Amino acid sequence: MPKKKPDLGRRSNTNVQRASQRANRSDDQREAANENSRISMSQLRSRRTNNEADRRRMQQHDAHQLQRQRERRNAMDRSRRLDAPVVLERAAFHYQPEIDYGADKSVTIGEMTSICRYCKAIKYIGEPDGLCCANGKVKLPQLLPPPEPLNSLVLGTNNDSSHFLANIQKFNNSFQMTSFGATHIVRENFMPTFKIQGQIYHLVGALLPPPDANHQFLQVYFMGNTDAEANMRCSQDPTLKQTIIPCKKI
Repeated sequence: MPKKKPDLGRRSNTNVQRASQRANRSDDQREAANENSRISMSQLRSRRTNNEADRRRMQQHDAHQLQRQRERRNAMDRSRRLDAPVVLERAAFHYQPEIDYGADKSVTIGEMTSICRYCKAIKYIGEPDGLCCANGKVKLPQLLPPPEPLNSLVLGTNNDSSHFLANIQKFNNSFQMTSFGATHIVRENFMPTFKIQGQIYHLVGALLPPPDANHQFLQVYFMGNTDAEANMRCSQDPTLKQTIIPCKKI
């Protein structure tokens, strides 16, 4: 059975009648129709805006719920790791900051409260009796006091001695001859230091610097001028007293 063709003529007559009615409207009718159209469009936009806002709120709610679930799972995982026994084998290569390694009994060695009755060495409680002097069989000569002015800097009570003892590591660093190096250094964001893998070594370098470079490390010892050497060593840390630096020739 053939399909019935749409009555295009009837639709055209309807459109013509509507166009004629719009053309014959008064100004008040035209203004009222435009106002009704604006109201309808405003309501439609409002419904669309509300629907969009609801959709965004639902997305934010779902994202918040997902984040809370992740935080709960992470907290449970951390709790399980803390409750589980700490495996210290190769732990230095798999450091976990949330684990308190010092609380493990196997790494707690106590305080140095044991005193050897032969040499009066202070030891940990778990150390064997003969570890220090073989139960009196090994006797070392009495230590001599260090030469001056190091003796006064270490044992004195003047201002130079106080400054030296408070900055003794800085003074030691100012006389270093080499720098530290490694074949492979692994830096990780959660740790302020770095891991070292492979071979470690000391960088010596040349005995004399290039013409446009300053002396450093071992090169400072070959400057041939005590005052110049002291100035170069103090330039690494201006807080050090320059009057103490030349004492390297003791």
